[in-house]
Amino acid sequence: DELASIFTSWAEMYCQEKQLDAAIAVLQQAMKHDKLREHQKINMMLIDLLIAREPDSEEIKDAFEATLDHRVANVTIVLKYCSWLKND
Repeated sequence: DELASIFTSWAEMYCQEKQLDAAIAVLQQAMKHDKLREHQKINMMLIDLLIAREPDSEEIKDAFEATLDHRVANVTIVLKYCSWLKND
């Protein structure tokens, strides 16, 4: 959890500076770590940033699918995915 907090704080810093691409890159780097790939907060933050950057990207679908594949999706993530699919 400590490593996840470091990555999310780092991404939040970029978000405050309106640098979504840099924040997304930080979270994608975090997802390369086995322990962090299954961290719900990182997955959710990455999905939210991808949607904010480009709401109809294939990259968003891949992020949702990865969250489901790693079995870290909660009800909120599943509902957000359904809503995104409906609007896409």
